[in-house]
Amino acid sequence: METAFAVAGLPRLPSEAPHEFLVRSLGELDASSEAASRLADLFELAKFSRHAPTLTMRDDAISALLVVRDELTARQRPAA
Repeated sequence: METAFAVAGLPRLPSEAPHEFLVRSLGELDASSEAASRLADLFELAKFSRHAPTLTMRDDAISALLVVRDELTARQRPAA
């Protein structure tokens, strides 16, 4: 998600936590995305939990990332 937002011109600031970055980015994109929020939640669990991520969490993260990517790609296309 960070890479997709960076490509869209919204790189993560060094001091931003995942949710801070998400809120700022979605605000600047004038967007709201359940998928982006889910991805940020899963990232925090994977990074800061003492438990290993499950296969379900991995699959959820991949699905959420694909939705975020598709939403950003759609916003970058010129209107027809």
